[in-house]
Amino acid sequence: MAGEAQVDLAQQTFDRQQELFERKVVAQASVDTATRNLEAAQQNLAAAETAESRARLAYESNIGDVNTSVAQAQQQLAAARTNLDETTVTAPCDGYVTNVNILPGTIVSASASVMPFVCDQDEELKGKVIATFDQGAFLAVQPGERAEVIFPMYPGQVFAGRVDSVVDITSGGTLTPSGILPTVSLPTSRPRFAAVIKLADPNLRLPAGAQGEGAVYTEKVPFAGMLRMGFLRADTILNYVAWGT
Repeated sequence: MAGEAQVDLAQQTFDRQQELFERKVVAQASVDTATRNLEAAQQNLAAAETAESRARLAYESNIGDVNTSVAQAQQQLAAARTNLDETTVTAPCDGYVTNVNILPGTIVSASASVMPFVCDQDEELKGKVIATFDQGAFLAVQPGERAEVIFPMYPGQVFAGRVDSVVDITSGGTLTPSGILPTVSLPTSRPRFAAVIKLADPNLRLPAGAQGEGAVYTEKVPFAGMLRMGFLRADTILNYVAWGT
């Protein structure tokens, strides 16, 4: 090792200068210079040995059976591949994009919404609409009951159907988890409960968000059902007025 050779050379020079000094051939300054050179060579050797030990430790250290430097490089490569895969926008289902707000080269965050996507309607969901009822009448609404629905976009028409299912809960039946006792107060509006009505015509075109009126005819008060049936038909005739405007 070059460091050891330098130390040996400095030691020989010091020994020679020390011997000549004892014979009074050289001055003390020559011995001092040889001493400083020897100490410098020893320090350089110690630093070189430390660097060698650190390099050997880094070379021999492993994560599993893989060198740490190699493992770190593999991790960086995997992260780069993941980031590259995330640049591909993949649709969650068959459907269509309603508005494209992204162009090639655009940088967006992971949680940014840049492409509103609407899935094609599931065959099982076709012809199903949601109707809400006041809590006083909701208990009479049961799956299988006969129902009728009207829509302003179809004036003069009444669409038959049946109750498919009911939802026995609203947002008022939930509490936000917290570390304090909940505050119970009167609701600002009367709760309404939902029921799913399956129309007899599953292919009826109903844009998402369309609204209308409906009625479920139960055996609880048959006479009230007859009145509601008449009101529903009157309302769908009146929809011609709105349809004409």
